[in-house]
Amino acid sequence: MTGSVAGPILDDVRTAHDIIAMLPDDVHAEVIEGEVVVNAATPAGRHARIILAVRRAFARRGIDNLFENTTLLIQQDQEEYVPDLARWPEQVIDGDSWEFPASECLFALEVVSGDRPGRRQREYRKAAGYARGGVPVLLVIDPADRICTLFTEPKGGEYSVRRVSKFGEPVIVPAAGNPVTLPTDTF
Repeated sequence: MTGSVAGPILDDVRTAHDIIAMLPDDVHAEVIEGEVVVNAATPAGRHARIILAVRRAFARRGIDNLFENTTLLIQQDQEEYVPDLARWPEQVIDGDSWEFPASECLFALEVVSGDRPGRRQREYRKAAGYARGGVPVLLVIDPADRICTLFTEPKGGEYSVRRVSKFGEPVIVPAAGNPVTLPTDTF
């Protein structure tokens, strides 16, 4: 007797976005340079503590419109990024959608997870995508190298200003006339 096992129907998969739509809710997926990258949805340990420290630094300046688990759509090249934290105008975060045009994002945070070279390089490659999307401020925190890289002033698909700080040095994050001082000595 011959039998067949039902499996996902891949005939309808045409784009990376079709693949993402098939994934379970307990993962987050991004499209980076045409590649679908899937990660656990919940960061833990040091990664989560860094996100909390950034959230608290913004809160000390009265800024609380920071969200996790949102997707930035970089429309010109169909990339999708899921930053660890993103600042959106509150009127954008309305309804049931979690996907928003990158051009509406005011600030994005990426915390580099782990020390595998491929993963670490990918986080830095994403900076060009954020710039293409028009995100005015991107902060990449890399615990393995113990540095923070602040990208500002996107122009022509890249950031024209890049400032690197070592852990222990404060990072001044532009926030529409209300700069946020982020202490990094506890990272």
